[in-house]
Amino acid sequence: MTEEQKIEFERFAEIAAAKGYNQMVCLAAGSIMLSSQDWKKTINDIIVLAEKCETCEDFGHQLIEQF
Repeated sequence: MTEEQKIEFERFAEIAAAKGYNQMVCLAAGSIMLSSQDWKKTINDIIVLAEKCETCEDFGHQLIEQF
């Protein structure tokens, strides 16, 4: 991960930690970001999704559906 990617992923990680999302969905989100052709758009979409979802289960389900 580049420094820029680390900074952006940390934004997601802070939201995920505050909401109690488990490590597996966080790893999946990181993997999706890193494998994307447009990682900046992808991590921004993931962050919006993480903010919207109330539970880890909902986030994980929607993450799979979107990506």
